[in-house]
Amino acid sequence: MSRSHLPAAETVSGTGSVPLGAASDATLNLDSHLGVFPAASVVATGGPKDFAAPISDIISRGVTPLAVADELFTYFLEHLNHYLHDILSNGDTLASVRARSSILTAAICTVAALCSASDAYLTCYDAFVSQVSGLLFATRSSYDDVRALCIAALWLDNVGPTLSGLGKDDIGF
Repeated sequence: MSRSHLPAAETVSGTGSVPLGAASDATLNLDSHLGVFPAASVVATGGPKDFAAPISDIISRGVTPLAVADELFTYFLEHLNHYLHDILSNGDTLASVRARSSILTAAICTVAALCSASDAYLTCYDAFVSQVSGLLFATRSSYDDVRALCIAALWLDNVGPTLSGLGKDDIGF
């Protein structure tokens, strides 16, 4: 196929000239919904991985102290986990969940704070909503991210429908 109708590749001057329009550093993500958000179908292979990947969690950022988060996690396991058919396994601890997903940690703490009438609810909620906003443009979400959305969608009725829609898009239905 001839590409004579395309202009010659321009270059950006600077420390290293890079041809504009070079497609060697991007691939097409065929799993995305191309009609909904076309830019989501292009995945950069050489640049930053995922802008929505959280760097820290609500404990390391000082939103809630470790002792309070531990109490909230225990409350969730003992009183709320069974409502979602034991979405967390018996071996899950606060440390293991923190290591896997900061958004799951935030969702568990937020929901447990709401249901236990903890003073930490508003700060946990604000931190959780902030992290969820980062998922809006994420190219990939983990299983734990989707579990966090499910947990929060069940109990946080003011954002539940939005979270359900976001989780639906993440798992490809």
